[in-house]
Amino acid sequence: MINCPIYRLPGKLLQTFYGFIVIETMKDPSDLELSKEIHYFPAKHTLYDKYEKTRLYYRDVSNNFFLYKDKGITLPKIRVERCKIPQLYISESDKLESIMEMQDVFNKQIIEDIHSGNLPSVKNTLVTLMNETLSEPRSGNLQGLSKTIDTLIDGYSKQPQFFSTIATLSTNNYSTTIHSINVSAMALGLCINMGFNEKKTKEIGLAALLHDTGKIYVPNEILNAQRRLTDNEFRIIQKHPLEGYKILKGAGFSETICQVTYQHHEKLNGFGYPKGLQTNNINNASQLVGLLDFYEAITNHDRPYRRADTPIDALSIIKVCVDKGELNSDIFEAMVQYLSFSK
Repeated sequence: MINCPIYRLPGKLLQTFYGFIVIETMKDPSDLELSKEIHYFPAKHTLYDKYEKTRLYYRDVSNNFFLYKDKGITLPKIRVERCKIPQLYISESDKLESIMEMQDVFNKQIIEDIHSGNLPSVKNTLVTLMNETLSEPRSGNLQGLSKTIDTLIDGYSKQPQFFSTIATLSTNNYSTTIHSINVSAMALGLCINMGFNEKKTKEIGLAALLHDTGKIYVPNEILNAQRRLTDNEFRIIQKHPLEGYKILKGAGFSETICQVTYQHHEKLNGFGYPKGLQTNNINNASQLVGLLDFYEAITNHDRPYRRADTPIDALSIIKVCVDKGELNSDIFEAMVQYLSFSK
């Protein structure tokens, strides 16, 4: 164990779904108003050496927690790599700060990988960053993704094919996170190609990255089902736009970003969900992200329950929807032009 202050948190450990709870009793055990619950969450072993501002705790065989690493101390990378450190935990009070610290670390890693041209590493880091952020979707850490979008836009300025490459890089396990990254990369590229200013491009790119935030409340067995969903399961899926809207609204995002989350499954002819809105009530950013969301969903090779369509077949399918009045024809034409240009 490294040389740093260690103290014991007295009390009985209770197992919970989210982590661990220790009842830390204050001076007078009979004074219930002075007792508090402390939740602990397992930290990821691969990130141990990245935490400098975050306290890490060790759990002993008696289920007591001790401070293992204080703020201002970094664990040696070589010890982490050699698995010389036991499972460590983060307290609930430090959870948000720990995620924000990791966002800074990941954004710096993305910048380094962009400069070195290592785009597969950029995408892998984006996946890790998004998974960490959505593990605790609160105001501070969700807003931190704005810096990530800035970093990606800077990457485009150095490599014009940056967004199309990121969107088409394959990963081993398809997930909502990877889908959102792909949609965001395409949205940023399309916005730039359409001549949008930087502020609008950034806002739509961030909206695309967060458009499926509400799916954190959808059970994994539904999200990862390798079959068609039942009617009841689909009704559960249909709740995710509203849930996402509530999360982002509470986190203080712009109304445009919140509306994209709420409206990206709406159709211009009123046959979408969750509200069945029609043309004039669906903002353009929602129409753009919704169209890219559809395209990415039917072309990705890693979807667990259906064979992917080729880009040409996918565009043919979408064109039928455009002709039916479901999707925006101008955005579709701009998307076709962008996809042709980015090949």
